[in-house]
This record gives sequence, C-alpha cells and structure tokens, in this order.
Amino acid sequence: AQQGLDVLVVHGGDVALLQVSLIAEKSKFAALKKGAVERIAAIAERRGLTRDELADRLVPTFGLDDDAGCVLDFGARRFTVTFDEQLVPRVKDEGGAVLKDLPKPGKSDDAALAKAAKARLTGLKKDVKTVADVLLRRLERAMLEGRDVDVDVFSTCFVQHPLAFHVARRYLPRVRRRRTATSAAAGCATACPSCNGCGNAKRDR
Repeated sequence: AQQGLDVLVVHGGDVALLQVSLIAEKSKFAALKKGAVERIAAIAERRGLTRDELADRLVPTFGLDDDAGCVLDFGARRFTVTFDEQLVPRVKDEGGAVLKDLPKPGKSDDAALAKAAKARLTGLKKDVKTVADVLLRRLERAMLEGRDVDVDVFSTCFVQHPLAFHVARRYLPRVRRRRTATSAAAGCATACPSCNGCGNAKRDR
C-alpha cells in the first residue's frame, strides 16, 4: 500500500494527488492514512502551501460547464443537472421543475442518448460524493480556524470553480487582498459570498 502511495506521488498529476489527499482524509487504515498524510504534507510544503490549501487546488471539475452544472440530452428532451449547497445533484427538466431522477426514455427520445445520459448522471453522483464530504468538512474547518484565503485563490478555486462554486456562498473566509480595493478581482471576492454584483451570479439556478 505504501508503494502504491509512492507511485501516485511520483505520478504527480492532480488526479493522482487528489487520490493521496482523499486517502489522507478518509482512510480507515492507520498506517495507510499516516503515509498519505506525510506524503501530501511534503508535497504541500514544497509548493509553499498547507495541506488544506493544496486540497483546495485539487478539487476536480468533473466536466461541469460554465453554469456550474451539465446538460443531459435525450434527443427530444434535455435535462439540467446542478447541485445544492451540500453538493447533492438536482435534476431539472426544461421547464425548471426539479425531478427525483431522470425519467425513463419515451418513444420520441433517442435510446442511445438516454442511456449515455443515465450513465453520466450515475457516474457524476458517485464521483462527486467521493469528494463532497471531504470538501465540506475542510471548509467548515477553515471557517472555525479562521483560515485566510488569497483573493485570487478564492476566485479561482471557489467562485470560478463549477463544483466548489455551490458552497462558496456559505463559505465566508477572511480574504487577503494582495491587490488594490478597486481591483475587479477584489471586488468580486468581496461580493461573491452573497452573489451580489458578481459576474458568476448567473450560475445560481
């Protein structure tokens, strides 16, 4: 198992590092968890970051679009998937009604597209669940500890991130301004916890 961690670390890509970070947070095996914590801490230190700061940068987008969701195409019908503040997916029809799940394909739907849409939703639910509880716990910890967040990092890793965006409004960090108060990024970071005056407000479905 420790050799497996080394392989992931040597690989060095964000997906590999995310796996090590998740093991450090979630593993029930003490030795494996300890090994992952040590390795991810060393990588963070080399980058001049804390473990949590590194983890903020590793949250996957899962192929979500600029509106912080995705569209599932049945051919004759289309459905939109977005997320609530607990990162639980919500399916909406073209009229905006929230559905419990994707409906069964109808006669006018494309069977192949509907099957692919169903597979996409199933995979998305599974993948997001893998990181959601860790992300939410980390943000709760950050608020309790009063962790500072650089304005550019908050903008990139939360406001502009298609998944983390959904929790940005409930996450109120102490944002460090490295630039002037008139800077557009600083203004955005100030406004975004409540989505007032932010160009990304269109994502709030």
